[in-house]
Amino acid sequence: MDGMQNFNLPQPVQVTDTTSAEDFHRKLRMRESALHDALEENETVTMELHTSAGEIIRVQDVGYYQDTDTLAFQGFDGANNLCQIIAKVQGLQVLFRVIRVAEDQAPKRIGFYAEDPQPVQAEQTEEGDAPSRRQELMDLMTSAGTPTQVAVARAAADSWLANHPSDGDVRAARDQLPDVYPAGD
Repeated sequence: MDGMQNFNLPQPVQVTDTTSAEDFHRKLRMRESALHDALEENETVTMELHTSAGEIIRVQDVGYYQDTDTLAFQGFDGANNLCQIIAKVQGLQVLFRVIRVAEDQAPKRIGFYAEDPQPVQAEQTEEGDAPSRRQELMDLMTSAGTPTQVAVARAAADSWLANHPSDGDVRAARDQLPDVYPAGD
């Protein structure tokens, strides 16, 4: 397969002032992008996680929780069941694989998301952050249309509610997220 020759070793990247999850997320995104850019039209890059139970999860989206060392991987198992794995960065291994796609199919890219994509300004207080972060969360839940977006929105809402358990509006919006996933995402 021609894509296999594209697996050159990545150049070292120095990232400062980030959490280990944010750093690992950035490195995964950069590596996937570099591999994808070097492929032929009928090839795509996939990412897989191999669980301790021996299952292979084909990763569709990768996210991280701000200010932690925790990543969230979402994808599908061998039976095409939607799966989400929450994992610490330490010891985590992923497998990038180059596969050929049918001529009538467009190659799919791996999605990379952050729970809170906007960095918090150092001069803001936690109370000052809350309204803008809350509004971003509400916007995220309102715009969630694909199974992946719904799962990311639900995880972000759960994280918010762990720190703000009395926020009834966020709880209500989270409860309105669909439980049934449409086919094809």
